[in-house]
Amino acid sequence: MKNAKYIWIAVAAVVCACVLGRAYTYKYRAQDTILVTGLGETEFTSDLIVWSGNLAFVNVEKQYDPVFNANGNWAGQRFTGYRLSQRFTVESSEVEKVETISREISSLIAQGVSIEAYAPDYYYTKLDDVKMGLIETASADARMRAEKIARNAGTKIGRVASARMGVFQITGANSNEEFSAGGSFNTASRQKKARITMRIEYRVK
Repeated sequence: MKNAKYIWIAVAAVVCACVLGRAYTYKYRAQDTILVTGLGETEFTSDLIVWSGNLAFVNVEKQYDPVFNANGNWAGQRFTGYRLSQRFTVESSEVEKVETISREISSLIAQGVSIEAYAPDYYYTKLDDVKMGLIETASADARMRAEKIARNAGTKIGRVASARMGVFQITGANSNEEFSAGGSFNTASRQKKARITMRIEYRVK
């Protein structure tokens, strides 16, 4: 009986050693990785313009001025007349034409047309295609960086252990706009630059 007891103790010790050894091996392998960040950038031209403003001769609004008493306290309002206006919005893929019209507002004002217009906003209708292309570019850039690091270390990269995409940034081309932690989305510039990063961890063979 004593011999059987010792045999079971020996078997248990061997099993524990194997389990612990394997756990240590996996822990060691998990740390044997290369972590890199790849960058994808591209420039593109907006294909959609949205321009809006107000024409001052359609909607009717009563206009009032504040009235104050001799002590300077507010005493009510005084009716001063009517203001007529109409909001307009132009959305078009003919960016060049609408852009030209938006710059020629002064000629309408000179003709007696009362108009209040805002600067156009520029958009791109194929952003999903741009984003997918940048993910591919950033991933390829990350792999190239990882391969160079591995080659200098005398080893090779293996499978991807983890991957994380950075925020999608759109700024004006050739601008000094700052990136936002939540992602930038420039609509003021017709010419734009898109940027994305991929943070990828590779296992080492």
